[in-house]
Amino acid sequence: MHHKKRDFLYDNIKGIIVYFIVLIHFIGATIKNDMLWAELLNTGVALTSMSVLLFVSGFFSKNPRHNTVEAVIQRLLIPYLLICVLRVPWNLLLKGRPNFHVFTPPFAMWYLVILAFYRILVETLRKIPGILALSLVAALGSGLVGEMSGFPVTSRIICYFPFFLLGYQFRPDMVQKLREERYQAVGIALGVLSVAVTFMVSYLAWRYQWSGNIYWNNTTYTAAKMDAGLGLALRSVFYILGVLAIFAMLLLIPAKETIFSRVGRNSLVVYLFHTFLYLVLENMEVVKGGQIWQALLVLALSVAVTWALSRDVFTRWFDRLLEETNRIIFHGSE
Repeated sequence: MHHKKRDFLYDNIKGIIVYFIVLIHFIGATIKNDMLWAELLNTGVALTSMSVLLFVSGFFSKNPRHNTVEAVIQRLLIPYLLICVLRVPWNLLLKGRPNFHVFTPPFAMWYLVILAFYRILVETLRKIPGILALSLVAALGSGLVGEMSGFPVTSRIICYFPFFLLGYQFRPDMVQKLREERYQAVGIALGVLSVAVTFMVSYLAWRYQWSGNIYWNNTTYTAAKMDAGLGLALRSVFYILGVLAIFAMLLLIPAKETIFSRVGRNSLVVYLFHTFLYLVLENMEVVKGGQIWQALLVLALSVAVTWALSRDVFTRWFDRLLEETNRIIFHGSE
C-alpha cells in the first residue's frame, strides 16, 4: 500500500503560528502590561497569526465532502461544544462559577465558529464573480456598521473571510511556483519587510494607544474610539501585513520535517487545550509583573505546554473522544 507523502511545509507553518498564539496568550495573561517588548510582541503576533492560520485552513478546505453541514458539525462544532462542556468543571475549580457559554464563544474558540461558517458557505460564495475583492470591501466596510460592535463573532466572520478565501483559491502548483529558488531573495525581502512593518505598527499602536479590537476584528471603528479614516487605514494595514506574512512563510518555511512539524500536525489539540492552562495563568499572581525571571518563566511555559500538547497521545485521546461523541449523536439509535 502506498501512502501519500506528507507535506511538512504546512505542518511547519501551522506549528510556528500555533506556538506564537500560545506564547502571546500566555503573555497576555501575565506580563504584557509590565514589559514593553511583551506588549509589542503580543500586538505583532495578533496582527498576523490568525490571518496565516485561516489562509492555511482555507487551503485545506477544497474538498467538498469536508464542507457539508454534517461534516462541519462533526469536525468543528462538536469539538467546540466539547471544549465548552470541559471548561465548566475547570471554571468551577478556578473561578467558582461554571461560565458555560455556547452562543458567545469562550476564549479563543471563535476560530472554530468562524471556520464552521466558512466551510458551509464557501461552496456557494466561491461562485460569485470577484468574491475575493467583494469580501475585502465588506470586511473594511463592516467597521463602519454601528450594530457590528454588539456581534464580535459576526465581525470576525466578515473580517477574516478574505484570508480563508485566498487560501481556498490558492492552488498547490502556485505554492510550488513560489518556492522556486529564484524567488528565495523575494521571500527574504518579504520576511524582513513583514517583521519590520509589523513591529513598527505595533509600536505605533502602543505609542498612540490604538484599541487592539481593530486588529482583533471584533468591533467597529467608532467603538474602538477612532474616526472612520484611521479605522479604515489600520484595518487596511492589517490585511497588507497578513498577506506579507502569508507569502513570506510560503517562501521561507522549510518543507522538510522540523521541530514544528508535530506541533502543526497536532495543532488543533494544542490550540484548544492550551486555553485551559491560560485560565490557570490568568489566576496566578506570581507570574504577573515585570521581572526577568517572570518573563523567562512565561517563555518556558509556552514552550513546555506546546511541546506536551503536541504529543500524539493527546491527539489520539481527543480523536477517540470526538469519535465516540459523534457516534452517540449521529448513530446512537442504530
